[in-house]
Amino acid sequence: MTSAGGYTSHMRTILVIRHGVALDRVDAAIYSVADGDRPLTRDGIRKMKKTVRGLKVVSPKLKMIITSPFLRAKQTAELVAEAYPKAKVVVSELLIPGQPPEMLLKFLSQFKSQEPLAIVGHEPDLSVWAGWAVTGKQRSLFELKKGGVCQLLFDDDLAAGKAVQGWLLTPAQLRQLGG
Repeated sequence: MTSAGGYTSHMRTILVIRHGVALDRVDAAIYSVADGDRPLTRDGIRKMKKTVRGLKVVSPKLKMIITSPFLRAKQTAELVAEAYPKAKVVVSELLIPGQPPEMLLKFLSQFKSQEPLAIVGHEPDLSVWAGWAVTGKQRSLFELKKGGVCQLLFDDDLAAGKAVQGWLLTPAQLRQLGG
């Protein structure tokens, strides 16, 4: 059954999550830490735990969390997984910065569940991917703050230009929701 907006009640939801606050690039260079090995900071972990509580309010279910292999993204995915113990965490190189957006969409298409799934990665790639999913053009419509989340809704097939942005929440807004 199709709604007035042209979307069925069986929409697929993808949550686009930017990793939490991590060791900055300058400090990483001083300590010879590779970009992929930059961890979340203590404050980043603390804030992300509160952010995830708010995420659970706006999205009570999550089936799968697909994350970049970079340490800060994996740590963020693990914090999200703590709130969603039934969610499976999958590491994918398709979320490393610079990967073609169509490859990620093709990968996500294999997961047919109606339960929401999340991707955890990096800017500017996440906002460009979300913009591409909504408009079909590789351009950013917004910037995700560290720990920010965007909800994308797809009607049946996952294709460029077919998504609708459900909501976009900053980490501060999510922390406020989480109490």
